[in-house]
Amino acid sequence: MKTSRRAKTPVSVVGRTAELELEHLSEAFTSYLDTLGQFVQTLGEIEKKYPGLLDRLRNMSQDPSLLKQLAESVAPETLGIFMRVMLQVMSVGSELNRLTSLPAERKIALGKQLKSVAKELTNLETKFGEVTSN
Repeated sequence: MKTSRRAKTPVSVVGRTAELELEHLSEAFTSYLDTLGQFVQTLGEIEKKYPGLLDRLRNMSQDPSLLKQLAESVAPETLGIFMRVMLQVMSVGSELNRLTSLPAERKIALGKQLKSVAKELTNLETKFGEVTSN
């Protein structure tokens, strides 16, 4: 087996040998763990700050009284933005449940889509701020 000056480690992959550069493996795994750690930490912080909120959001589509309550408490324009965001999130829900099995290109597109939805929510937060300051 030929090796270069960089440290390479042979790894058995389904009956064949592949060489992975340890430096690239370390870099990729570090990035993955850092991002996953940030996600898990953020999720825990949200659950701690707003107990039960994520459960209520998950159940919103199954409980019309929650939607009615929301519709009665916010301006139609704001409700429209929120509902569009919720529909976008619901439309990718099944993909999020099988995230690890998606191809790399779909993961990248999905990540960009979720960031776009987050930006819409940021705009919605700005609208809430305008309403409460008036």
